Amino acid sequence: MEILPRPTALGPQSLAWFDHCLAILRPVPATTTAKFEAIAMMTGVVSLFARSESAGPPVSFDGIDMAVLPNLSAALTESSASSAPRDLFEVTVGSVLRGLLTEAG
Repeated sequence: MEILPRPTALGPQSLAWFDHCLAILRPVPATTTAKFEAIAMMTGVVSLFARSESAGPPVSFDGIDMAVLPNLSAALTESSASSAPRDLFEVTVGSVLRGLLTEAG
């Protein structure tokens, strides 16, 4: 298991970055707690995408009997038949932010 090294204390650059994020989110009609959660989630999402980009070639299912995995097989077939390619990072970031920062109505 890989664990990302974390500093034990926030330094001036980390605090300045966090302050900048809060400035960007200032006009968003959400609670401060929701904004903190959004910043934390986006940090995790960006780290996950960055890690997967540097991990190497995509996963291969060669040699795996997909017949024993009918739900996964159907989902992969359906997604590959999609008419328009989507930027997974953009879609994920938008979905996370909307989910965390949109006021319940």
